[in-house]
Amino acid sequence: MLMEPTVQDRALELLSTHSRRYPAWRIVDAYKLLFQSCMGPGHSVSGRAEARRRLFSEWNQIPAAPGTVLQEDVGLHAPLWRLHLGAAKAQGIAPDTVLGEFLHCVHAFPRRPGILVHMWSLLMGEIRSGRVAVTDAADLDVADLRLRENGFPMPRHSAAFRQAYSPAYRLVGTAVPGTSLRESTANGR
Repeated sequence: MLMEPTVQDRALELLSTHSRRYPAWRIVDAYKLLFQSCMGPGHSVSGRAEARRRLFSEWNQIPAAPGTVLQEDVGLHAPLWRLHLGAAKAQGIAPDTVLGEFLHCVHAFPRRPGILVHMWSLLMGEIRSGRVAVTDAADLDVADLRLRENGFPMPRHSAAFRQAYSPAYRLVGTAVPGTSLRESTANGR
């Protein structure tokens, strides 16, 4: 009998994969991955008009990135992807399509704040054991204190992560990425 992976198993897989993919990441970047996996994108939206303004501003500043990964699986308990804007731009996906997928996820993603604290404890154990490498592992106790004191808030990527990887993405999901994205890619739009 095949057993389904648990949320903890999936979190360990995500942390391991991202630790290898982003060797310059810091504690806050690993926490952000788990925060997004538990909470989705709802924390980042103050309304459709503001979400559109921010997306189009970012879209107009980033170059198309042909040959790069379009989406990165970050789902923990529900399907969720980081849709990379440079790759989307290179594939001819319209920013309004990205916006629609993002806003759908904002409203449809099942937030699980109750498991975020557990995932943070899991991450701390993985960092302490050395199974998840972060460049600032010595600061783990300080990070733990700050996160707990502030009620596990939504983080920003570290300056080191932003400098090394120039992240530009939107969270999309709750099902296989939308038909509109697949159609846009297939039709070259």
